[in-house]
Amino acid sequence: MPGKTALRLTKRSVEALAAEGRDSVFWDSDLPGFGVRVYRTGRRVYCVQTRGPAGPKRVTLGQHGEMTADAARRQAATVIDRIKRGEPPFPVAPEAEPAITDLAGRFLRAHVEVNCSANTKTASA
Repeated sequence: MPGKTALRLTKRSVEALAAEGRDSVFWDSDLPGFGVRVYRTGRRVYCVQTRGPAGPKRVTLGQHGEMTADAARRQAATVIDRIKRGEPPFPVAPEAEPAITDLAGRFLRAHVEVNCSANTKTASA
């Protein structure tokens, strides 16, 4: 990670950070890989940078103000662990189970259109 800083990221320390001329990333001293990116506009975004089996990865966690430094640190620890294990940084939401109407439509497309005669197709539609 570029430019190690001896800074514990807290609400007060993050608000005191400023970018000098270009965007800057300040890293936390307690949790390696957890940092905050400060843009020239003053916007602050929590991020994680770590190396997993697929190589280095940088992930944005959320914006300062919408997320506290402590909440971002907890989420960063989870994301770092997931990346190091080779999993996606955030869990993928399971797909919704299909409804009966979805299954009926799928049956009409997959079976009736392929296997039935023209008269059956018009009767079922």
